Amino acid sequence: MNRPEHRLLLECARICSEQERKDRILSSIAEGMDWEYLLAAAARHMMTSMIYRHLHAFCRDAVPSGIMAGLHEHYKKNSLNSLLYTAGLIKILDLFKRRGIRAIPFKGPVLAHSLYEEPELREFIDLDILVSEPDVFRALKLLSDLGYGTVPDFSPYIQAKILRNDFHYQVKKTDGGSMVELHWNLVPGYYGFKLPGSIWQQRAESASIQGHQVPNLTCEDQLTALSLHGYKHMWQSLIWIADIAKVLVRYPELNWDRVFNQSDHPDMRRILSLALILAEDLIDAPLPQEVRRRIRGDNENIRLAWKIQQALFRTASAEGTMGLKLLQFSLISGWGNRLRALVYFAFRPLPVDFNIVLPRFLYPLYFIMRPVGLLFRYLRRLTAGQ
Repeated sequence: MNRPEHRLLLECARICSEQERKDRILSSIAEGMDWEYLLAAAARHMMTSMIYRHLHAFCRDAVPSGIMAGLHEHYKKNSLNSLLYTAGLIKILDLFKRRGIRAIPFKGPVLAHSLYEEPELREFIDLDILVSEPDVFRALKLLSDLGYGTVPDFSPYIQAKILRNDFHYQVKKTDGGSMVELHWNLVPGYYGFKLPGSIWQQRAESASIQGHQVPNLTCEDQLTALSLHGYKHMWQSLIWIADIAKVLVRYPELNWDRVFNQSDHPDMRRILSLALILAEDLIDAPLPQEVRRRIRGDNENIRLAWKIQQALFRTASAEGTMGLKLLQFSLISGWGNRLRALVYFAFRPLPVDFNIVLPRFLYPLYFIMRPVGLLFRYLRRLTAGQ
């Protein structure tokens, strides 16, 4: 984080007054800015629109005209993208409701509108929708009726395997447009804990999006969902940490007992602790003193958060990705559980693998596809890095 470009990114996400933000941004620019590097870093952290917003407001004359024009063009495209995705989400939720499928969107448009004063600043590239397991394949069929990719007519046996081994299914508009991730959990089952999705649905609230009321997670459940999403990707985009901070600012009266009792699994509590530490350390997110003591009372939390911070602005590489994956597995308690998770990660078939239809007695062959695919992608990235 020694580069001024990194500090500028942090200042745009930090919880502070606008005057303080302006002063810090101007200070970062005064150190000398590699503008092309800043654009690349902002894109990686999904913060290009946010960068545009603050540079245009505070110091547009200090930014090269070509850079500012490019930022403005991205901002306009992202605003249009947000409108299109929002319209698509409303259409999907309306269809699900009419067909008796209870669904809760999270992240994407509902997060942008419920947490950000300017929703167009929160960039996203897909729609995430949570449904119960019995409704998954019926919901996927309805999505195909709306122009999303057709899901193969899996046998009940394969459907059960997908639901047990995975946590979401991706479908994309056949015209190359938006993508939907239909979730029945937020992390793969091999992590050892499962979320109380039915309880989340029962206590869901509503949010207003462009004049439409849509289901929304409670603030406590939203914090848990965002923490798990960050863990799944090891918090490698700053915007995912900024989302955590936004929840803490938007809902200062969080029910912390509910937050930490979402699961009695120790790994779930560690993931929550890491998300909160990162939000406080990097973005000055406000935390009650008793919560701060709770999450910082474990030195292992501090060590892991420091490692994640060290990797935040590193250039992506095959070695770095593997290091983060190993760090992710280190959060799993018990060597036996870690080994089990590693084996499942390396060998479990992905939903797309089942597009190749094999007779039931050849089901074990699906487990060969995963390691071969992982090895191929790793070697390709390693070669590209050279």
